[in-house]
Amino acid sequence: MAYQKTTWVDHIVDPVTGDVVQQGTKVTATRMNKMEQGIADAQGLTEALAQTVIGSPVVSGLEFSASGLTAQWTDGVAYVNGVRFEVNAGSIKLSATQGQYIYLDSDGVVKNTTTQATADAKCKLWYFATDASSIITSVDNRNIVSKDMFVKQTEVGTSGANKIPRLDAQGKGAFSITGEAAGTQAKLDAHTGAADPHTQYALESGATFTGSIKSTSFLPFIVKAAGKKSWVIHKPDNSNDLVIAPSATVNGEDWDWNKSFTFTETSLHIAGKTFDGVKEISLLNGTKLREESGIRSLLNGEGNRFDVVSEDGLRFLTDFDENSASARFMRFDILGMNRTVRSLKDANGKYRQVDYYRTDGTTLFMRTTLNGTPDANGNYPTMTIKRYKDDGVTEAYSGNHPIAYDMDGEYISFG
Repeated sequence: MAYQKTTWVDHIVDPVTGDVVQQGTKVTATRMNKMEQGIADAQGLTEALAQTVIGSPVVSGLEFSASGLTAQWTDGVAYVNGVRFEVNAGSIKLSATQGQYIYLDSDGVVKNTTTQATADAKCKLWYFATDASSIITSVDNRNIVSKDMFVKQTEVGTSGANKIPRLDAQGKGAFSITGEAAGTQAKLDAHTGAADPHTQYALESGATFTGSIKSTSFLPFIVKAAGKKSWVIHKPDNSNDLVIAPSATVNGEDWDWNKSFTFTETSLHIAGKTFDGVKEISLLNGTKLREESGIRSLLNGEGNRFDVVSEDGLRFLTDFDENSASARFMRFDILGMNRTVRSLKDANGKYRQVDYYRTDGTTLFMRTTLNGTPDANGNYPTMTIKRYKDDGVTEAYSGNHPIAYDMDGEYISFG
């Protein structure tokens, strides 16, 4: 119940007539006892509030040292159940072969006790265990706080920096009351309960951005996956290039620039070389496109011929003729044929069969054979062409093609 105040008024008498101008409030034992009780209740409430809010911490000093069975302390400031005491330096005699607690009592005197509960109820300072002549164990039991933990409203910065609770290494908190108590919990609950309370930031589990991401770091983006080599995007500080490179080790950040992709303002570099400087490209199935010295190819733009080299070293040529809009493909070693054999000579002195051998001189590459009944000029109407695989025995192609002649018996077309 709130304290009911008594309104006191003076007793006033007219000095001339002796009449009572104002009847004063009577002073009675009941009223005086009520006042005394109010003062006592206020003091008790103040002490209880101080004990609850402030407790019994040490603000400064009260450091202990020992010599034999004597413990000394430095001067300091401490609270006992909310009451502040300035304690002068002093010493206390310890009991032999005993565990005992040193505490600051509510009368401001440093005392010792063997009962922990007694020390806990006041301001506990230290614990000492002794043998017959000296201290064998000591434990600092002080609850030390900083005066910075008690922030006045007038000390709160305009930025509100010290409105935020602070925690020290022991988990003790410090805060200031700013008058924002009403509705604060509701605002906090609404904020933390939102699906995405910080829309301007990325969530750890992912987020959708509606704008651009800007970074001024030279390593603005690193991609990592557990147990895998990571990748980095690097913006060199001395050029307009952009580099993408892998790490040299699993989960590492030792970037292997020799395996990097570099995008410049004019070209793409792979492993430190411009794309037009790459001499060999390996495909997934092991096939390679390779440029060799002295061989013209579409890769280096020296001509209209494209060379294909198989895994066993055999070379094939594709020739593109822009003038005739045609493409020709042939086995390279036909260009190096060094042996031709004719046979099956007929009555007119013509050889009906011609064998073409590869560069080794023994492996058959192609055979042509004249077929049919010769005309009056001894010309045959068709020719069979057979091409053989690398063994020179297995046929790769066989076709019979007509041959046309003019009125004089001269060859004019084939196929």
